Amino acid sequence: MLSIIYATVMQVRNRLFDWGVLRQQSYDVPIVGVGNLAVGGTGKTPHVEWLLRAFPELRTAVLSRGYGRNTHGFRLVDATASASEVGDEPLQIKMKFPASTVCVCEKRVVGMNRLLDLGAAPQLVVLDDNLQHRYVRAGLQLLLTQYMRPYSKDCVMPRGRLRERASGAARADIIVVTKCPESLSDFEKEQILESLVPLPHQKVLFSTMVYGQMHPFQCNSPFEQPQLKGKRVLLVTGVANTDSIFLRISGLGAVVEHMRYGDHHRFTTKDVERINARAETADYVITTEKDAMRMLELRHAFSDQMLRKTFVQPIEVKFIGDGEQILRDEIGRLIHKQKNM
Repeated sequence: MLSIIYATVMQVRNRLFDWGVLRQQSYDVPIVGVGNLAVGGTGKTPHVEWLLRAFPELRTAVLSRGYGRNTHGFRLVDATASASEVGDEPLQIKMKFPASTVCVCEKRVVGMNRLLDLGAAPQLVVLDDNLQHRYVRAGLQLLLTQYMRPYSKDCVMPRGRLRERASGAARADIIVVTKCPESLSDFEKEQILESLVPLPHQKVLFSTMVYGQMHPFQCNSPFEQPQLKGKRVLLVTGVANTDSIFLRISGLGAVVEHMRYGDHHRFTTKDVERINARAETADYVITTEKDAMRMLELRHAFSDQMLRKTFVQPIEVKFIGDGEQILRDEIGRLIHKQKNM
């Protein structure tokens, strides 16, 4: 019953946007939206980072809500910010792409207006997690859905993990099936397409996650890549989907103990005390990039031994087949169209 009520409320809200009762604001800059129907775990942040990495020649900007922060209103993210001030994902993006403008604001129109008032207009704006936040119109809308749990086989909360009915996928221009096995076959692609039933104008792309080289939690520390075979690893996570990183670390031959917290968990000094204690018997401690952003505020509480053995596992997106070129071409057309308007 709760799922039906929630889905109905969201459907009415979307109809109000479709009918123009709730108005969307358009802007004279190319805007790419990256969103999903599920509540998490589809890999939005790595896909946002892919967009920034794919167009290094452009002045790029990211506008996010800044989920999990304890501040309100518009904030410009810089290297001195903390995850509690701006959110773990925006801080991670800024640390990895210092040349990009990254800002947070729960009201997207206010955020866009403030962003465009900062100075030279960005040549590409990425709206992070915007599919349900419709007050700003995206010129190109990406919808991410997870290979292991596509929206076509899911239900609205609380029965399932969807924020709205699967019919909301109609608002997307490009559907990206994320976290696919790298060896995804043509037959498997066809099965996914039959399940999603994309509209004639929608393109469906497939992406997989690639694990980069680990780096120490203390970024200025000299290091060598940890050799995990036969080693005891304490894996500390506070993200939505931990299956892939667990399989990654254990697949390297490590004996893994997993301290698992909820998505966007705000670590406390008591958490750190527990981690310090469990780390004493571990050869390495490994965490995700998002978790590292939240842990930075408490690094003073970590033991020296813990800091020396803690590594961060980065992930990147890789498109399967010609997906990368298709997405580049679509964004190129959007930029060209915006220039000629």
